[in-house]
Amino acid sequence: MPGRLSAGEARPWHWQPCPGGPPAGFVSRPFWLFWFVEKISVAGRWMMEIAGGWLVARLADSAAQVASLISIASIPVLVSMAWAGQVADRATTSGGRSC
Repeated sequence: MPGRLSAGEARPWHWQPCPGGPPAGFVSRPFWLFWFVEKISVAGRWMMEIAGGWLVARLADSAAQVASLISIASIPVLVSMAWAGQVADRATTSGGRSC
């Protein structure tokens, strides 16, 4: 039957994390889904920054206001980066790949 997997056939998200295969994180389906959705989120944030800058440029005709909008919008990311890095460093116990 097309579209069905046989008993011994592996699903695409159950790859082996050994050399020659994908990184170990992609073996986990929840991580793979998170990675995919994060890529969509980054594209959305980029579109929002472009649209916001475009709107301010059309309404104000001031390069300084466009620059201040982009600077202010980046503050939460810059502030949370240092904290997130510390959390990630404390949580990391392995040296990378599992093989």
